[in-house]
Amino acid sequence: MNKKFLFFIIITSITVFISVRYTADLKKFYIETWYLHIKKITPETALKKARLLYKKKEYTELMDFCSNMMLLYPENREFRGLAGMTSLKLGNHLAGAQLLLSSIENPLESPELFKKVIVILFKEKHYGDITAALSEYPVHHDTGLLYIYGVSLLSQGEVQKGLRYLQQSEERGNINYEVYYYLGFAHHRLGNTEKAREHLEEALRLNPLDNKTRKLLVATYSKLKQYKKAERLLRRGM
Repeated sequence: MNKKFLFFIIITSITVFISVRYTADLKKFYIETWYLHIKKITPETALKKARLLYKKKEYTELMDFCSNMMLLYPENREFRGLAGMTSLKLGNHLAGAQLLLSSIENPLESPELFKKVIVILFKEKHYGDITAALSEYPVHHDTGLLYIYGVSLLSQGEVQKGLRYLQQSEERGNINYEVYYYLGFAHHRLGNTEKAREHLEEALRLNPLDNKTRKLLVATYSKLKQYKKAERLLRRGM
């Protein structure tokens, strides 16, 4: 029997007798033993293999391999990037976006990828990741990122700050009904009922079928004691 293989079998057998509480450390030890001492892998050869697996679209094998390599080389951003792209290919969009975000050292050098990741996180409603990622990013020239940042801040309870970014998004030409809905929502939360009404009416004009806008506008009319308008709007929604 090959001595290296026998050594690997012995190491694997020993792990069976050790407590479960050491599982993570044992996994790392197992991976280090197999890849570093037996396979003699280096970061360069590992990356070459990972890139080849991605090119051949062998995503399941690549995901397992990248998971192991990220344990061996936690500071290597390319493994995280490949794992992120692979997760997206396998349909795990949240994990993929989070891995890709951690792989981007400077968002200004990869603006398209960075924005793609932010959009995925927004669809998955991971607002904390978004506010952390955009806090130091110059969003002011991108109406889409201004909108996403504003809504994420609202969802994190930072209503006044979120409102400012939503206003900037609208001022720079973003006239989607969702922008007006969240502007109305923010003003409603801040007690600016008349301004909330104006924005919510515009949101409903742009999308008459949106139920969340209708419900909030009914509540706003009621707060303004415009009960006939609230009643008419309720009837239209039936």
